[in-house]
Amino acid sequence: MLATAAFAVVPSVLSAQENSLNAYSPYTLYGVGELHTPGTVAQRSMGGVGVAMQSNLVYNPLNPAALGNTMQQSFIFNFGTEGQNFYSKQGDAKTSFNTFNVRDIAIQFPLAKKLGMSASVTPYSSVGYRILTEETNPDVVADIGYVDYYHVGEGSITEAKLAIGWEPFKRFFIGASGMLYVGDLDRSYTTRITAITAGQGTYSSASGLDNMSVSRVMANVGAQYHIIMKPQAALTVGAVYDFGGELKAKTKHYISSNNVYSDTVSLVKGVSPIALPASLSVGIYFHSPKVTTGFDYVYQNWESKNEYDAVNKVGYTNTHTYKFGIQFTPNRGDVRRVLNRWSYRLGARYGSSYLTFQGQKLPDMALTLGVGIPIKLFGTSSIDVGCELGRRGRLSNGLVRDTYFKFSIGMSMFGEDYWFSRYKID
Repeated sequence: MLATAAFAVVPSVLSAQENSLNAYSPYTLYGVGELHTPGTVAQRSMGGVGVAMQSNLVYNPLNPAALGNTMQQSFIFNFGTEGQNFYSKQGDAKTSFNTFNVRDIAIQFPLAKKLGMSASVTPYSSVGYRILTEETNPDVVADIGYVDYYHVGEGSITEAKLAIGWEPFKRFFIGASGMLYVGDLDRSYTTRITAITAGQGTYSSASGLDNMSVSRVMANVGAQYHIIMKPQAALTVGAVYDFGGELKAKTKHYISSNNVYSDTVSLVKGVSPIALPASLSVGIYFHSPKVTTGFDYVYQNWESKNEYDAVNKVGYTNTHTYKFGIQFTPNRGDVRRVLNRWSYRLGARYGSSYLTFQGQKLPDMALTLGVGIPIKLFGTSSIDVGCELGRRGRLSNGLVRDTYFKFSIGMSMFGEDYWFSRYKID
């Protein structure tokens, strides 16, 4: 199959720069593409931890139960951007790509005492690749001529989420989210055959386009509990269960072929069999004025509702992801030394891709770091800067190794009381 031939070699030619791409990897030929690490810039700078994070000053998209701690007469706005560099290598073949896009937008506000709500928009997964491969089988070249395969993929699935959280009992929080997944993934290919005989030129070609259009609602539920809750220290545990489900995306498979004799066009419509996984996330989080640290474990069940592609030897595997992060703030109230008021973050993440190739799993790991810069003294609003250096896949057994560097800048704006107060003097 053409897809198998295209995957065998990393792109050797880079086409026109299209910075609308949110990912760039030959592995995005299949499935829903590359999954984005969820969380704010601050959370991703700590390896992506936050299932048990509890704060009435900071937005937490990883667990809806955290919204039960929303402060009354307050408002939180979160905004983030992300620049990415992707570098892929297989043997002597290599390529790279840069992109920059808005990462997420979110707001959080109170509904009543101990009851909060949030709304957010963030990318869930992305497809992006530009691949050119040449036929190397001498028998094929001898029979029909030189064959070039061009593969192009782009598109994203976006998650729009509405979440609510409540504190029914002291120290115990519950929440639920409704997520709308929407977007289009386009994967196209062109096969061009050039005769060996001089002067014959290109005499046959074929092109195709696979489009998957997604519009699907899903949900998750979460809980958190304060084991320790003191002014100088808090220890919290949390869990989130995501129900997952079939995407039921509308698909269009278009093929056009032509040669010196005739043209052939085919269009097939259907429904994608791909399903998003049911998943369970658990975490523990410790917070003090100077040190904050957390650990998360995420399990995703991809195998039960997704089929193995026997032709391309691409399958799905259940994933186990481990995340760890730590934050150090020397002295948030230091009036003399600005750098003492900054928060310094470090984290790590280890797991694997949800796809397997020829039965081989793809390790996926990353190191992260960042800083949080308060906008004003004694204020809670901040500018967050984060970096992530990661690697996916391996160079052995004909696989591709992706190395990626991500640079994020975000802003967390917190307002209390005066956001909702009238001026006494106009």
